[in-house]
Amino acid sequence: MSVLYSIRTMWEWKDDDIEKIEEMCRRIGREHNTEIKYIRDKQSYEIEGDEHKNLDESRDELLKALNLMARSATQSLIIPRRSKKIKSKPAKVDLPPGLPPPLPFEKENVPTMTQEQEAEDTGLEDGVFKFNPRVKESDFPEIFGWNRKEAFFTTCDYWNDICKECGVMGEIIEEKKKVVFNKGRERDVEEAIKRLAQLQENFLQPKFNHLHVPLVHYPNQYTLFKLYFCHILKHPYFSKTMKLDIKDFYVLVPATLDPLTQKYLLPQELPESTLLRSYDDNQFNRQWQENNENNREEKSTKGKAKAVSPNDDFYDSSSRNWGSISRPEETKWSQNAPNTKSMDAFPALSANRRSSNSGRPYPPENQRRPINEGSLIDLDDEPPVIKRAIRQQNPNKNNYSGAENRPTIGKMVRDYNFAKMIDALSERLEYARVCKGEVRFFGSLGKAYFTKVNEVVNGKLWDYTELKDIIVSGHGVNPRFNEIATYDSNLISGFIDVLGSTPINKSKSAYYEIKAKARNAPQGPMSEVFMYVNMGFVSLEKVMLNWEPLVNIDWTILDRKVDFSAVLTSRRAIRHDVKPFSTFIKKISVSPNNRSISFEDVKDFLEVKSINFKQVTKFKLHYPFIAEVSRIERLEITDQPNSIKKIGKTGPKNRVHYTIEVYNDNHREAFKQNMSLGSGEIAKWTVDNILGESPHRNNLVELVKTMLLLVERCHKVAELRSQQIVAETSEM
Repeated sequence: MSVLYSIRTMWEWKDDDIEKIEEMCRRIGREHNTEIKYIRDKQSYEIEGDEHKNLDESRDELLKALNLMARSATQSLIIPRRSKKIKSKPAKVDLPPGLPPPLPFEKENVPTMTQEQEAEDTGLEDGVFKFNPRVKESDFPEIFGWNRKEAFFTTCDYWNDICKECGVMGEIIEEKKKVVFNKGRERDVEEAIKRLAQLQENFLQPKFNHLHVPLVHYPNQYTLFKLYFCHILKHPYFSKTMKLDIKDFYVLVPATLDPLTQKYLLPQELPESTLLRSYDDNQFNRQWQENNENNREEKSTKGKAKAVSPNDDFYDSSSRNWGSISRPEETKWSQNAPNTKSMDAFPALSANRRSSNSGRPYPPENQRRPINEGSLIDLDDEPPVIKRAIRQQNPNKNNYSGAENRPTIGKMVRDYNFAKMIDALSERLEYARVCKGEVRFFGSLGKAYFTKVNEVVNGKLWDYTELKDIIVSGHGVNPRFNEIATYDSNLISGFIDVLGSTPINKSKSAYYEIKAKARNAPQGPMSEVFMYVNMGFVSLEKVMLNWEPLVNIDWTILDRKVDFSAVLTSRRAIRHDVKPFSTFIKKISVSPNNRSISFEDVKDFLEVKSINFKQVTKFKLHYPFIAEVSRIERLEITDQPNSIKKIGKTGPKNRVHYTIEVYNDNHREAFKQNMSLGSGEIAKWTVDNILGESPHRNNLVELVKTMLLLVERCHKVAELRSQQIVAETSEM
């Protein structure tokens, strides 16, 4: 009698290897009096023979030979899936009296006491999910993850996961593009159908790329301004404080409108300021000083009060547990709390009507020349790079009858920024609800900059509405953001004083962030991972893949030394109790005295690339915002003599930088749901929970207000530090 052995493998071979395997199968078959066939489509082997002993010997020799050749193969699991035939229930047969009962194979539908419960458990009538007509039969492997291969993750099968997690059973009928459930309670089947619908939506929706939204904010809401791209090497402050290995590196500076000459002027400290600045500045300065002296008494008599921003109360921090710092001299303060229920409360930090960039005092109200909105505002004709006219128009001109009802430039910028943020965040946050892993939404202090600034953009003045749609989208300029707050330990001390005197209890932590290339199979590709090791009790806290940013909303705060970015990002977690991570953590030791760490690479599986030693301190701002200050030191990695161990050392020569992040503590609690999401499951938090109810979006407004207030105070600290450095340099 012939006996058949069938062996299914995960190895997918190249054409050259297949010829060797077929020849090997024929040789083994001849030696053991069996017949061995390799079925390429199924990646399986069939061994046929008459005696079990010969079959066993052929099988053992075949597997031994395949294991030796496995290094040249790739893993590709192929599981045949066949639709199950739906068996119809036999019809009830009414037998005449006196006949014997039905035979055993004819199932009789006899009512029982549990019939009602069984009907609830099966739910056959409504337990059907039909796919969208746009879904093709060939799309099913992609929808259910059968073709998906990820590092450190087993072969995906979302359908199997849904059945296990929801406690249901069913079958996928691919040719009819539907799923039929044949076991499970009604509520469990409904949950499974919701997850299938979410898997389908994930497949049909367009893929989201990392989105950068550049915005600008000018502290003086009454000053008309344009945008100018300044090379980093020509900027008096950022050329000394920024450390980026990029030649094509530009920052935005404001060109403000001079009310007398009707010309846009760059800040005096910039070398390019002569391009846009008239050569008779001294004459205008003397003229304005005389006008100020002659009209000061007349102005006070007429009672012309200086215009004050309706949002000046945003500076008020009486209800916020923040450190104090000297306020701008000309800023008026209010004791009222900011009204976040109105879009008018979208931050305007300063009521200062004097342009800090024009280089001359702001003219008295009775001396200001009226601006003809239909006229052209002249620029200097001498430099060819700015030989173009700019028409000053009010974009909301038709909506306002009188000049007193027209919005200020500050309000128009706020409304524009608010709309751009909502459009970008609403869509990305909805997508983040299905992201499994760690999700974060926070504000980060740093510096916004631009690369790929071509000659079409460079040397010209631009409007704030042209930054995203024309300069970035049209001319290919690349917006970037550096999330390093500072490299200066003295400057970060001043920033910490702004945040408050004492940190949150038990908020200080120290750990090692180890960046490595790793894999869990010798033939698999290397992936970049981040391992987090506690310093005190040495343990591997978590292992994560790289961050996948969804959106960066980069705010350039004009005429300030600090910017901020609102960041939404996510990343996947990896099991840290499996190889090679379990092997790696066993060989780690930490010295509590000098904070050095020793380790060994796992040959062929894990190689350490860099180690950062992080010290994190949290400060409580006004509820519910938390500020997180991190000191990050890049350790020097050296080989230990006469050993395979390596040592990461701390020391004064290591590169150190600081970051400041602000987040809503309520968001952290909501995002924890994403860590335990199942296949096709969606987090319970909504976009309204994160941004606030539409249309006001109070949570988002409060975050932006908090970041702008922090920028203002840190800017003051940075100015004092800059003056101190200049004084120390002059004394040397």
